[in-house]
Amino acid sequence: EHPFVLQKAFETARDTDPNSLEAALRAIRDYEWEVKSGQIDPELGLDVLLARM
Repeated sequence: EHPFVLQKAFETARDTDPNSLEAALRAIRDYEWEVKSGQIDPELGLDVLLARM
């Protein structure tokens, strides 16, 4: 990776609130479960997931 890209990724990670990250991971987990269990259309589910973030 280019040093600039790594620096920006590090800054973003450092500035991210742990609670926000946890909520995003939960939303991704829920999306995956809903798609795999047939409860939601994958494209619609992705739209909902992105809106929740």
